[in-house]
Amino acid sequence: MNETSVPDISIIRGVYPERAERMALPGGFDGPVPHYGETVDGREAWAMYRAAAAGDLGLVNDLVAHNPTLVNIQNWYEFPIYMAVRNDHVEVVRALLSAGADPGLSNYLYSSWQTPLQIARDRGFRDVYKVLQEELKVRYNYHQDFYRLRDAVKERDRKMVEAVLQDNAHLAISADEFGAGALHWAALTRQLPLIARFLELGADIDA
Repeated sequence: MNETSVPDISIIRGVYPERAERMALPGGFDGPVPHYGETVDGREAWAMYRAAAAGDLGLVNDLVAHNPTLVNIQNWYEFPIYMAVRNDHVEVVRALLSAGADPGLSNYLYSSWQTPLQIARDRGFRDVYKVLQEELKVRYNYHQDFYRLRDAVKERDRKMVEAVLQDNAHLAISADEFGAGALHWAALTRQLPLIARFLELGADIDA
């Protein structure tokens, strides 16, 4: 925790303060909350969720400055960034990502990056969706079309793999929203010839 004063969490402002008001404190947050081997103040942690939901960028930044670990506190496999995405607060999403927000840390694998991506896509929040995509590209070299190569590998269809690569060779060095690239999928499906093929195309063995 940084040596900064505790922010005033008694009032949540932002774009939608009423949404924060409807978020009752979970019983598990009424006191110290376990967090990756340490503990955080539950009320401060819940304030981060509420500020993210309301779009209170000032309070989000103050809480991050006070205790950066609050960005990745979990409640029912969700993080504060889910609240910001769900309410279309693009600047809050940016702030949380800059502070180290990582949905990939979820205790439940399939509530990872693809969940906020889907929320933004389904709700038509284009700016939020773009920010998430850009962050995934920086972290994992994510590409939204990678599923085409992934699915061909999973089907063990070498002709389909080559057909995809013919016009999209860049997918060999790309990854999905979990950070899994072509080499990962070839190894998971135990297809040694594909591992060699993807390495030829520049896939990073250290990815």
